[in-house]
Parts: sequence; C-alpha cells; structure tokens
Amino acid sequence: MTRSVLVTGVAGFIGSHTAADLHAAGWMVTGVDHHPAHEGRVWESITADAADPALLARVAGGEFAVVVHQAAISDTLAPDDERLRWCNATMPLRIARACAESGTRLVYASSGSVYGIVPQGVSSLESDAYDRGRCSGPLNAYAKSKLVMDRAMRRRAAVFGLDFVGLRYTNVFGPGEQSKGRMASILWQILTTAAAGQPVRLFNDTLTAARDYLPVQLLVSTLVRLLDNPHIRGVYNLGSGTAIRFETLLGWCTEWAGAPVPMVGVPNPVRDRYQYWTCADMRLLRRAMPGLEPVSVNEIRSYACDLFDHIRAETVGVGELVKSL
Repeated sequence: MTRSVLVTGVAGFIGSHTAADLHAAGWMVTGVDHHPAHEGRVWESITADAADPALLARVAGGEFAVVVHQAAISDTLAPDDERLRWCNATMPLRIARACAESGTRLVYASSGSVYGIVPQGVSSLESDAYDRGRCSGPLNAYAKSKLVMDRAMRRRAAVFGLDFVGLRYTNVFGPGEQSKGRMASILWQILTTAAAGQPVRLFNDTLTAARDYLPVQLLVSTLVRLLDNPHIRGVYNLGSGTAIRFETLLGWCTEWAGAPVPMVGVPNPVRDRYQYWTCADMRLLRRAMPGLEPVSVNEIRSYACDLFDHIRAETVGVGELVKSL
C-alpha cells in the first residue's frame, strides 16, 4: 500500500508539526482542517470538517494507508455541548467507521488529562484511567470526551477489526504553540512571559506543582516511527515520563534571562480540581517500540531553552519594528 497519510487538524499546533515531519519522512500527506492551512505548505490541503462526507468516502475507499487524527476541541474549559460532542466524539467515530471499512490504520490523539488528579510521585499507567484508587478520572468535558473515545475505539477494534493506536499526550510544548491561546502549556506561558521581561502570574500554591512536558519535536518523531510499526495497536501514554516543577521552570528562565523573573502569586480558585502532579508511565510504549529512549530533564531543558531564545528573539524583533514605525 502507498505511504499516503491523512492528517486532520493540520492547521493546529501539533497537526502542523505532524504533517511537516511526515512529509519530510517520505509520506504523501493530505491535510484537512476547517481553518485554512499555513502558507508555504508542500502537501494537499483541504479546508473542511474532518468528517466531510467526500473526505470520508476517500478514507473508506482505501486511498490512505493511515489517518492521523489530531483535530479536536482541546479547551479544558469548554462546556459539554453539541459542538464539543461533535468534534470530540461523533467526528472521530465517523472517521473510525471509514477506516474500519477500508482496513486503514487510525492513529489518534487522546490525552493524559483522562487521569485527572493523581497522587504526587505516581506515574500514571494506561489502566489507571479506570482505577479510582489511582486517580480521580476526568475533571472536565474535554477529558471525559477523550476517555469516551478510547473506550469506543476499543469496542470498534473488537467488533469491526479497527486497526487503531490512541496516544495519550501529556503537556506538549514547542514552536507555534501560540496558536493554542489560553490552552497553551504552562511551560509555554511561563517562557513567553519571562522572555518579555514581565512578572509571571501563578496560583500561589503551585510553585511545587509538577507536570510531564513533552517537546513537540519528540512527539512527532515518535509518531513517525510508530507509523512504520504496524504491529503496534491499542492505547498508550506519550509523554516524557518526567515531572518538572514550576519553580524549576522559573529558575531556568532566570538563568536564560540573566535576571530574576518575578512571580506574582494569585489565589487558586480550583484547588479541589487542580492537577498538582502529572507524570506518564512510559513503559508500555517503550516495550512496544524498542529503542524509544527516556526523555531526561536535561533534554527538556535544552528544548525549553531553544524555545525561550526563539520567543525572546521574536519579542525583540517586534519591539524594534514598532520603534521604527
């Protein structure tokens, strides 16, 4: 079968990186998004809903070897309404039906948010999402929709033979993340604020909170390798497997900025629903993909430093442009 791949959500942060790296790896890429794709693309781009009937007919007809489904409403504050249910449940299930008809492999973005509140120091196993002794479970409509999708894909695999892989992303960061707006990772928000020389606002009880951060470059390189391993199926965590405190991020920014980065503490109105700790247990995916190396703190620091320098250069460039006008 041809190395032809359909990437949904191609105008988004992770989707755009996915399409670019798959194209560089020799895949024939078709991208779809209801927002127009970025300029300079070198693959077919369709401005439509990912569940557009004409596009689903192409999937069901076997045109693509793989569908990489990145499209979703990722806003954790979004209400559980018709729009969210369409984007995060109905749309992926229609894509799954078309994939099952043609035997097309489906790789989709799930989320580490399905675990909810996890005790400090605990690395979440894939099975923990259903174990209330290990985690609280989803805390919002977005996270619930992802867990519902994981269950539905497993059912379709059992009943219809769907060939699928679900990847529970952790806190992904990297170039282009500004497109996510208020849903950008806390790492991106801290770096952006510090690079602009502004005080960082954090909830006053979160300095020791820690998150599992994954550079988007490593996510996509793992995804490219995954597409060349057709024997891998099921739901897997995809993170760094390392939790880094907010205070550590502030310390890095202080070093890179060459001056202390002030912090403004504000009351936390959601203490009972706040994730003070996230960390993915990566053993299942590493067993399935021998050679998939752990991501160290130093590696995350290096990617974060490059991103800080990139953001600061852009900030300085905009400032110089404004002065010249």
